[in-house]
Amino acid sequence: MANQEQFRAILKQSERMGISCEQLSSLKSVRKIINDGKNWQQRNFQNILLGIWLVLTIIPPSVIVYNIKHETTFGNSILKTFVVLLDESQILTELPCILRSQPLAPYARIPTNCSRCADVTEVMQLRNVSQNDFLTKYAFTMQPIVVKDAQSNWTAGESFSYEYFQSIYSPGSQILEEVARRCLFFPYETGLANLAEFFNMSKNQVEGKEGRWYVGWINCEGKSANQLRKHYQRPYFLSPELDHSKLDWVFMGMPGRGASLHVDFVQSSIWQAQLRGHKKWTLESPPECFGTCVRRLEVTVDPGDIIVLDGNSWFHQTEIVGEDNSIVIGSEYY
Repeated sequence: MANQEQFRAILKQSERMGISCEQLSSLKSVRKIINDGKNWQQRNFQNILLGIWLVLTIIPPSVIVYNIKHETTFGNSILKTFVVLLDESQILTELPCILRSQPLAPYARIPTNCSRCADVTEVMQLRNVSQNDFLTKYAFTMQPIVVKDAQSNWTAGESFSYEYFQSIYSPGSQILEEVARRCLFFPYETGLANLAEFFNMSKNQVEGKEGRWYVGWINCEGKSANQLRKHYQRPYFLSPELDHSKLDWVFMGMPGRGASLHVDFVQSSIWQAQLRGHKKWTLESPPECFGTCVRRLEVTVDPGDIIVLDGNSWFHQTEIVGEDNSIVIGSEYY
């Protein structure tokens, strides 16, 4: 076999003869020299990478299509196994950002048991719902309901407004500082950084002359929560047997788009009381239930109504309709 000096001489001679590197590399003898001493993985590294790429780009979409077409047992078992393995490996604990990332949230949820929504055909509108009926028929199901007489003896619809909230969370106050520091704020598409900015808007901004706004926040500060709760109570149809969150949510905004399509990550079902304005809700069944459950439901919630739904299972979005601003107070039970 030729030594290194002889091989270099051959290379120089090939250059003078106009033989390209590609032509040399195609020679069996040259390929043998290049691969001399390398194991199978090293010799076929590029082919291995190509194979991995093909597997990752072809198999997952195929599995998704299969699961949707042949749902739901097979798909549920795969996803549940995946979640269990992640939990056992403590990846979800060590990387909480995966769950907190809104774009990834729909992919981190536990699959829905589609039998829970198979018989749902509409958002039911009810009155005079007893606590027992609510607990046994609706509380932990995927049947969304709107209770039409749910705000009797409440004064929130008359009292709550931007100016009222501004008096509670007055600019520069300790309450506003505490809420802005500790409580979640949902700016949606307003560009506002926190609740302090929201309650420091100019008159033109409040009136929508500089663009519409829609925001939400969780009221986790005790004094302000007590002030707000003077104007509303726990909905009458919620049984004392149910545990109720100590945190309330407020959503308010101008006519137009509210929350975009999303799924919640809360302990259980939610209720939202429409205090002012009119809000259209659009519910969509989870992808694994296409073909088993109704694909989409729509309902408009009016002042005095309370909507109840399993937001962990139904994907949902909202839109403020009509000419009035919308104000909503809500919470969860479990």
